[in-house]
Amino acid sequence: MGEKIGLITFCDNTNYGSYLQTYGLYKYIHDLGKNIELIDYYKDVPDYERVSWNSFLKLVRHKRYYDEIETFINILIMQSHFEKLIKKNMKRSRRYTSKNLVQCKRKYSEIIVGSDLVWDLRYSQGYAYMLDFVDDNIKKLAYAASYGYERIPSEEETAFKEKLSRFECISVREKNVRDELMQLLGRKVYHVCDPTMLIEQDYWKQLVTTNKQESPYVLIYMDDSEKRISGAASRYARSKKLKIYNISKKNRDRCPLDPVEFLTLIYYAEKVFTGSYHGLLFALYFQKDISFLYRYPGNRLKTVSEILELEKYNVLSEQYDMYSKPDYLLINKKIERFRNISRQVLEKMLEDE
Repeated sequence: MGEKIGLITFCDNTNYGSYLQTYGLYKYIHDLGKNIELIDYYKDVPDYERVSWNSFLKLVRHKRYYDEIETFINILIMQSHFEKLIKKNMKRSRRYTSKNLVQCKRKYSEIIVGSDLVWDLRYSQGYAYMLDFVDDNIKKLAYAASYGYERIPSEEETAFKEKLSRFECISVREKNVRDELMQLLGRKVYHVCDPTMLIEQDYWKQLVTTNKQESPYVLIYMDDSEKRISGAASRYARSKKLKIYNISKKNRDRCPLDPVEFLTLIYYAEKVFTGSYHGLLFALYFQKDISFLYRYPGNRLKTVSEILELEKYNVLSEQYDMYSKPDYLLINKKIERFRNISRQVLEKMLEDE
């Protein structure tokens, strides 16, 4: 392996999709024979993603102890399980915060920004994921970067243009992001697949463990605020005499402790109802019956739906039929085509000097 590549993305939380996209990109680059290391950047995240002693004090102070203590305990246990998976599967740097992140740049010849909503300032808390701490002589890359804006806020356009112009190569996850950045930057921006799609479906299936559910079930992951996902799932479950498993950090019996348990629940479900981007992707990888809708931010789900022609499985579509079976012969061909294009983009950006 040659000079070291640093990977910076969202990895400091208990979000199943965040971990899986991090691991997907890390594994693919590592398997190319590259010396890659996950930059352990630790920023502030909401209590529903990571908890601490301060989180517990906040519960007590606001007299929410009895209502939310189970959620607190579940997330605390999840943090331990996520930490074990990262330690097992990825080489990781020492921990950095916004105060000392600048120190890590000396370790790498190039730094790649991973996927997720890394360029959404409502989540990223500044410009670290735009590599504002990195010197000009260090190669800066972006693979499947994303933001949840319909459009970049007008007050941030100058900052986006200035900071992203320093990147040698940019690829993004959503079509609207590609189109907007190409216009803003006046340069080529590539549209690529989510990092989890870089990996063959059979690999993800190998991670699945024993099914702990005693009865056939319909899986719900990330309902929308109007409960349209759970409503459709309930109607379907009643018609098929199936149980419902609704993933929730609020209920220990409904809380997968790590991404492996999460994948296992999807794999064995009779049908998946989801408003989650990664929930939909893994249901597709495991060739499940699906129903979904565009839960905020909807551009990522809309993009994958258009590319893979999934609109008839959108519960809000006029074409929707909850009993319609996906045509996986067609879907898998489209996934394979998108995967190959995206691999070529990633491999070229890593090789170009």
